[in-house]
Amino acid sequence: MNCPPLCLVAFSGEAGQLARALEALPPGPQRETMVLCSADSELERLAAAAGVRCLPSLPAAATPGRYWCLVSAALSGVVGRCIVLRAGNVPGSDWHRRFPAREEGAAAVFPLAVRHPETSVFSSPEHTPCLSVEDIDRWLNIYAPGTVFDIPFFAGESALIDVERLGGVAATDDLELAQRVRECGGLILATDNVYIDDRVAPPQSLPAATFPAWQTAIARRHPLTGLRHALTELSSRAESPGADIPQVLPARLHISHSWGGGLGRWVEDFVAADGGHRSFVLRPIGDLTAFGQTLALYSARNLTVPIRTWTLAQPILSTAIAHYEYRQLVAGILAEFAIGSVILSSLIGHALDILRLDLPVIVVCHDFYPFCPPILATWETPCSQCDNVRLTDCLQNNPGHRFFHYEQAPHWLALRAAFTSTVTERSIALVAPSASVAARMHSLIPALREDAIQVIAHGLSQAFLGGLAAVACPPAPQHKLRIVVLGSLEMHKGAQLLQAVIEPLAEFATVVLVGSGEGGNAFAGLPHVQVSDGYSREELGALLAAAQPDIGLLLSVVPETFSYTLSELHAAGIPVAATALGAFADRIRHGDNGWLYPPAADALLVLLRSLAANPEEVARVRAVVTATTPRTATAMVADYDRLFPPADGPLLRPVETDSARSGAGSRNIKINPEAKFRDVFREFWDYARRKVHNTEKLPRGLARLLLWLMKVLYR
Repeated sequence: MNCPPLCLVAFSGEAGQLARALEALPPGPQRETMVLCSADSELERLAAAAGVRCLPSLPAAATPGRYWCLVSAALSGVVGRCIVLRAGNVPGSDWHRRFPAREEGAAAVFPLAVRHPETSVFSSPEHTPCLSVEDIDRWLNIYAPGTVFDIPFFAGESALIDVERLGGVAATDDLELAQRVRECGGLILATDNVYIDDRVAPPQSLPAATFPAWQTAIARRHPLTGLRHALTELSSRAESPGADIPQVLPARLHISHSWGGGLGRWVEDFVAADGGHRSFVLRPIGDLTAFGQTLALYSARNLTVPIRTWTLAQPILSTAIAHYEYRQLVAGILAEFAIGSVILSSLIGHALDILRLDLPVIVVCHDFYPFCPPILATWETPCSQCDNVRLTDCLQNNPGHRFFHYEQAPHWLALRAAFTSTVTERSIALVAPSASVAARMHSLIPALREDAIQVIAHGLSQAFLGGLAAVACPPAPQHKLRIVVLGSLEMHKGAQLLQAVIEPLAEFATVVLVGSGEGGNAFAGLPHVQVSDGYSREELGALLAAAQPDIGLLLSVVPETFSYTLSELHAAGIPVAATALGAFADRIRHGDNGWLYPPAADALLVLLRSLAANPEEVARVRAVVTATTPRTATAMVADYDRLFPPADGPLLRPVETDSARSGAGSRNIKINPEAKFRDVFREFWDYARRKVHNTEKLPRGLARLLLWLMKVLYR
């Protein structure tokens, strides 16, 4: 960001005010700062002590009505645009980053203040605030409409000014200067994105020459009318904002798919733990014919209902190498919400244009897409290389290639090349959740720099960890080994491996399947197996406590890139036996904090028999797991933040408009695209039943008939 310089203005006798203004300067040397002052030794000494440039070219005192004439003339030829802060005015947090980056034609942009009738946040400029500048600024985050508006005069003594526009205008006073600016086609504006407390100044009034129509507009339909009443009441009561009032924070955009799963959970946990940013999530919505048909933008405050939606004229089948409409939509999001950084978790349904932004971007390798269209980089065995011939063969014969069937090998080869060249040429940081993912990415894409991939492990939310902590105690002694298998039992999650060992396990073990999904149906009738097909995250702690497992068992036959299930079991104090693949092998030290086994039935049975016969070993390993502090999502976010450069982009108030603005609100039913169909159907069916039951205008006989039919159909 090209930041305009800061100029602190002080006249003789204002050393104390200048000292406080210098203390309010933003940290860091990246922004040019100067002091414009009277020829006063104390003012010059303060500037020198602060290490800033001093321009002692102002008269000893400000001439009434000529402040901006003096300032613009003194700065003419010194700077182009700059932010002027009058000594004695107290700015809100990050004030220097909250003026508009560029408003075409603007000669001056004024902040909200106290003492001027055009920009005061109170019903009268004579009101003396009973709240601090930070409290008022925070209240404005919910009352300010988020607007820049025209004003006819200079309003106060702090503003963002275009010196070139002002310095070249001949005027005898500020009133004439404003008139000449308008005659030259310049604009004088105010923004509610910035608040500067100027209560030390005397109350101002409108000039006597103000046109009647302007006076009427200011009195009756001023853009700040709504907030003024609220702020005056709050200030009069000295009512400070509560913790629920949002702060002005840098904005971050997450790029995700809408499939849910571990990636969706990671995004949810990340934005919930990221207290240093306003977070937004951009997801595509589509189907197997095209995964990017509609784009939906969500605020972190509600990841279910979008605040914007756009339907693409040309849907994105998998990932577009370039897509003009997508590029324009993303540019609009960046501008409207002042996005300062991007975290890319998936390119499915998106375009590579997201990697070509003039913003810091991090790519998270949750999987191996887009280099690998089957996503998991596994074909019978984990892939360590994939040339053009192998890719073509894979697309035709790999049963794991389940999703992208409309684009052939030439598209994927071109996408690979474009992705690799964009990431390497722009030095985009890649993050892998485990060391094995980083190693395989380097093996699959040798063109990546050796230091291109950082390893940052995922973390769990603090609230979720609290629900698992109660489980972390040894189960009651029992004759048989109690094994919990957590998560879905799909083919790549080891359904066949469990099928191969389930009968022999009856001799020495009881198996509890938690959240097995439809894959658990094959085991439901066995006397030594307990099955629950699904659960909410909030229920997991209670389910694990009820299961009283000795160990957890993870059966994936495809290398996991991280494994939330392993983290959950460890957080609950449950030692885990897992296949010696991928992240399991990265995170489990055999015989220390768990056990590893080759993904074969014989090896698994040997290990489980050994553990059943040696409960003291299980207890020893459990003690190691229980003594290990689980990694939190907060720690994970901090690790990512360290990869980004210091933020210096523009900041906006957190005004997140309703989805109706984009047309998304025109639908009466809003559905989370990551929700399971059965859950959506169940909720809709419950709604329909309640609607029939509670609609008084519906004849009771007809209502009873409809309820009976619904009951029959739902069976």
